[in-house]
Amino acid sequence: MIGSQPACEACGRDITRAEAMLAVRGGPMVCRAGECQGLLAQRFTMDPDAYRVHFQRQSRVIRTRHAQEARRQAHIEAVDAAEEEDNRRIVEEIRQARPDGARLVPVALPRGLEHAFVPSQERRERFRVHLEAVIAEAEALPAADAVPEERYKGAWERNRKVTELLARQPRLRDRSDTLCTLCRGGCCTTGEEHAYLTAHTIRRLMDTDPSLTAAGLLEAYLGHTPAESMEAACLLQTPTGCALPRELRSDVCNGYYCPSLVALQDGWNEEDPPPVLAIQRAHHVWNRYGTTTMNPVTTVAVVDEDGVRDVGPTGDPLLTTR
Repeated sequence: MIGSQPACEACGRDITRAEAMLAVRGGPMVCRAGECQGLLAQRFTMDPDAYRVHFQRQSRVIRTRHAQEARRQAHIEAVDAAEEEDNRRIVEEIRQARPDGARLVPVALPRGLEHAFVPSQERRERFRVHLEAVIAEAEALPAADAVPEERYKGAWERNRKVTELLARQPRLRDRSDTLCTLCRGGCCTTGEEHAYLTAHTIRRLMDTDPSLTAAGLLEAYLGHTPAESMEAACLLQTPTGCALPRELRSDVCNGYYCPSLVALQDGWNEEDPPPVLAIQRAHHVWNRYGTTTMNPVTTVAVVDEDGVRDVGPTGDPLLTTR
């Protein structure tokens, strides 16, 4: 139809007329996306009749995946909007009830898991195998910066920056530690039996202390394996925090703060630190969008120089969209 917007025959997305004019003569009109261009390229390696059937089948696969992603994004936006509105209401209630209400900085916190169990021998053995592998990899390297690319890209740089920031601002460091303690490891649930330890972390330990040996490092890490750890989380996560001392933790763990704490750190006033209104919900960092069940507020607390004072929860539990 004259004036209609052309669409990619593979994924269904709108494309420009300039893109449409680039269509190979006799072939389907597709957009510049890699998966669509790859499907088009297969035209030259297949029988025409077989390719038509193949194109239709793969087009359905691509469109189904795009539809699923669109629904996932819509769900994320709905959860964000609902939690933001619910948090706004809670903040307003607390601010009106407190003389220091205008200074309160709201921070949305996740919540760590609560049930600790004796870890199985299988989990302990997987941790040992991982340690042996990364220690051997580190031992074979001349220096940490000789690793071609970090497994967790940018982890060391984030760790360095946050370490320097908190060293310059001890009040911010204390406030961040207090909020992390309140959270109880909501970011630790994906550590499994690797704890994000890589050859980078191990090699830097070796560079710092040349007396460290592979056997000594293995013994040190295994010696910190807790008698009890949190169910379905990092093997090293205990009810009171990480079983490792900070210097043995991964670059990922030492440099990570959840988005809410990053925002707090970015706007921090070290000379006149504001009180924080922490609103904690039942999700941990990684399952916030993976559930359609209720994600209630579990704690509302004011955190300031004097510590933590529980002032909630307030209001009804939030029911996320289905």
